[in-house]
Amino acid sequence: MNRKPVAILPALLALALSGCVAGVAADAASVGASGKSLTDHALDAATGKDCRVVEGVTRSDRDVCEARGSPATRRDYKGLGAGDGGKGKG
Repeated sequence: MNRKPVAILPALLALALSGCVAGVAADAASVGASGKSLTDHALDAATGKDCRVVEGVTRSDRDVCEARGSPATRRDYKGLGAGDGGKGKG
């Protein structure tokens, strides 16, 4: 009998009970809804700018925090509710 699935059950249970799953789920919901992680929202509040860590790190034309509405922010992922598939065009 193969016991591998049973062997990982305690690890999955520990992860679920540790609170990590809730944090990851909240961050994923935030990105899906707004295109921004919870960290991005916190940086927005602290700086008064439009902050996106992933966009700032992966794109050469964007800093992590930009002035709201600047040309660099137009290409940002806006989330699933953006009406254009989240591409930020429009």
